[in-house]
Amino acid sequence: MTMDLLPTLVALAGGSMAASPSVCDGVNLASVLMGKGRLPERTLFWRQSKKGGGVARRGDWKLFLRTGELFHLGEDIGEARDRAAAQTEVVAQLRAAYDVWSSAVDGTAATSGPPPAAEKKG
Repeated sequence: MTMDLLPTLVALAGGSMAASPSVCDGVNLASVLMGKGRLPERTLFWRQSKKGGGVARRGDWKLFLRTGELFHLGEDIGEARDRAAAQTEVVAQLRAAYDVWSSAVDGTAATSGPPPAAEKKG
């Protein structure tokens, strides 16, 4: 796994990431740094542990894989109100995106997390 730093520095140095045989999930942000572009819209991922703990964030939505909690940061920056039960499709999309990312990066998926919110017992 790499951060945006690697592809950005390679591009600024005149190189190309296409020649790299390893998986690189970072994005070249050179145009943003040079004031000629905007941050790309994308889903961000990070891992909290190797045992199913990870986070997926797309726009204002932030999903914690271990607990299945979903927050809308535009309305709840303090992450106090879990929206997973009401937004099952967002949970499913972010969970699936995380699994694809995790498998691409190192061959593991977040299969040990809780079931989607619709299946949680409350």
